Amino acid sequence: MRFVIQRELALLRPDADASTVQVEALLHPDFGEIDAAGRRLGRREVIAAFGRRAPRPPGNGGPPAAGPAAVSGLTGIRLSTTVILVSYLSDSGGRHVRCSSLWLKTGPSWRRYFHQATPVAAG
Repeated sequence: MRFVIQRELALLRPDADASTVQVEALLHPDFGEIDAAGRRLGRREVIAAFGRRAPRPPGNGGPPAAGPAAVSGLTGIRLSTTVILVSYLSDSGGRHVRCSSLWLKTGPSWRRYFHQATPVAAG
């Protein structure tokens, strides 16, 4: 359980954006997502989005690197020997999002199979 939660949190860190290889390794080949805008996204779209939000080094004319999202209420529930549900509330710059992820064990590795982010009011 702890290993899966660490992998979930790794996807929230800004430095995850710097390595497409790292993100690809964490996402299941059949990964899908429903984002905070309600759009259904596939693995390729999500990996591309990670690349676009990569922090730029200082002096490169881009915005400053974003800090990591604050996470609260983090829980993990083992649904079977090969499925774990992770849920939490993410706060990034005052934007609150309730997140849920399904992780599947495929071979020796755990990979995120599905993720949903739903905006919620603060409080």
